[in-house]
Amino acid sequence: MEPLGIDDASLMLAIQLQQEDLELWESSRKGKHKEGEIPDSELAFETYRQELESFQTLVSDQALSLSIARAVEADQGILSALAATDEQSSKDHEYALRLSDDPNARAPLESEPAEDNSKDLGEDGIFEQIRALYAPPPNQVYNDDTDTFDFIPHAESSQWAVARPMKECTGCLDQFPPLALTTCPCSHDYCRQCLVKLFLAAFKDESLFPPRCCQEAIPVESNRRFLSPELVGQYRAKKMEFETPDRTYCSKPSCSTFVPPPFVQDEVAHCPRCGHKTCSVCKGDSHSGICPSDIGSQQVLRMAEENHWQRCNSCGRVVELAHGCNHISESNSHPITSGLSS
Repeated sequence: MEPLGIDDASLMLAIQLQQEDLELWESSRKGKHKEGEIPDSELAFETYRQELESFQTLVSDQALSLSIARAVEADQGILSALAATDEQSSKDHEYALRLSDDPNARAPLESEPAEDNSKDLGEDGIFEQIRALYAPPPNQVYNDDTDTFDFIPHAESSQWAVARPMKECTGCLDQFPPLALTTCPCSHDYCRQCLVKLFLAAFKDESLFPPRCCQEAIPVESNRRFLSPELVGQYRAKKMEFETPDRTYCSKPSCSTFVPPPFVQDEVAHCPRCGHKTCSVCKGDSHSGICPSDIGSQQVLRMAEENHWQRCNSCGRVVELAHGCNHISESNSHPITSGLSS
């Protein structure tokens, strides 16, 4: 079971379906842009494709690692019993040689303390790390509908529970193996589930962003092993949104998606989700001409009217005759201020 309550097979199927959707979208978009130009939408989809491939590799490696750890745990008792049997047989053989007065017999057995092979058979640190990193806690499963973790009791191997040291999670106060916890800059420890809850809460409440403990931000890169690629992507998107001054959101009520600055051109914001156009000045639906909410531009227009300045019939920009004839041609300069003199 995964930390988000999804088994590996379901995760792999979900990834495969999303990859097929990307391929279908790519085939439908071929030849729909100028040669040599790469639209922002294609860059976004390529980034998403790479995230899916990375997540697919993570799930595959995770399943293999956990399978190895479980196999070692399951076989530990058998291996220990076989090792003990071999050791006893060796001792019996040596004891028989001593009784036969064989000069080649070894010294008395009391002088040879038995070797403890238990650590070599099942308590090796590498398998402890594999289990700690990839095995979910024994009693919690994430619920997508409620953004909470449901309690599902089931037994845990007594060998694992007794052999490994435990530390307390600052969030839920449960005990976990040290490697199953992340340590924040303030030295507090959090389990994977509590860390995810901190991030999800910060995504919904800007006052909690970035996710932090004791007023110190929790670094993302050093905690990638605890955070899914999807969650990291959401973090980066929210970081861009919350750091953007004078944000623009899609004016379509059923959408209201944040429009990143690269999608805003000439005061028109193109929603990356639904494609709806929004005025970045008044935040309403896109419209032609100078936005009535742009007070500065409106003042310039009144000044132009009072001074009988001319405006381009095509783009509405104020122009001035500097030289040449009275023919008006369109310029790429900023609207309103183009060609004005004091």
